[in-house]
Amino acid sequence: YHADNPDKLRERNRKRRARKYGCTEHFTTPQFNLIKLIHGNQCILCHRSEAELNALGLRLVGDHIKALDNDGTDDCDNLQPLCHGKGGCNNKKHVQYTDYRPWLTRIYPIRYMAETQTVEQQVSAQQVVTEQVSALLQEVIAA
Repeated sequence: YHADNPDKLRERNRKRRARKYGCTEHFTTPQFNLIKLIHGNQCILCHRSEAELNALGLRLVGDHIKALDNDGTDDCDNLQPLCHGKGGCNNKKHVQYTDYRPWLTRIYPIRYMAETQTVEQQVSAQQVVTEQVSALLQEVIAA
């Protein structure tokens, strides 16, 4: 079973580790897939695509911006996609509190986007919010 389902095993171990730190909410695979999609399916630090990472023997993983060791949460608002493996960006970051996400994804948490049904609807919702934030910023600049 473990050899045939490595992703399920990783997810089970991640949730178990998070529970040890007192986390009760956990991000889901669809939520992380949406986060990856929003960030172009690439590491947001080195900007290598998921295909490039796989060719190098690295994986794109959900990095906890604020580490679980430092009272971070295991929900989707505390995630950013970083490459993991020997020489990966996630390994270099270790437990530092570093947020590499663009500013827009910080002010519009991913968890609210997950309420819509499909990934296409979620991406469309993100684009609408981007336009709304841009319009608000233009109003602030004009004032």
